[in-house]
Amino acid sequence: MNLENIKPGDEVICISYYGTRSIEKVDRVTKTQIILTNNQKFRKNDGIRIGRQRSFYISRITIPTKDEKKEIQRDNVIRKALVLMHDKEKISYDQAIKIIEILEKE
Repeated sequence: MNLENIKPGDEVICISYYGTRSIEKVDRVTKTQIILTNNQKFRKNDGIRIGRQRSFYISRITIPTKDEKKEIQRDNVIRKALVLMHDKEKISYDQAIKIIEILEKE
């Protein structure tokens, strides 16, 4: 993983210690750190998050491939759909029937 050439505006994959992945933007870069727009700081030499974390719960960043970006975007859309389906106020009975029909076809 080569984070040496990373610059503000670049996208990175942030992998949390829970294993969830998100696409984040780089806000600024110093000689030793990469700071994201959400103010999380990572070491430039290895992508490991700076700050309080236990050794077995490590967050890190990597440079995404096109396939990884598509996969994360797909996962985020599916996750959002699942969350929205749990809110009875946001879905009608007829919509629920259509969703069931779509999911049971596969």
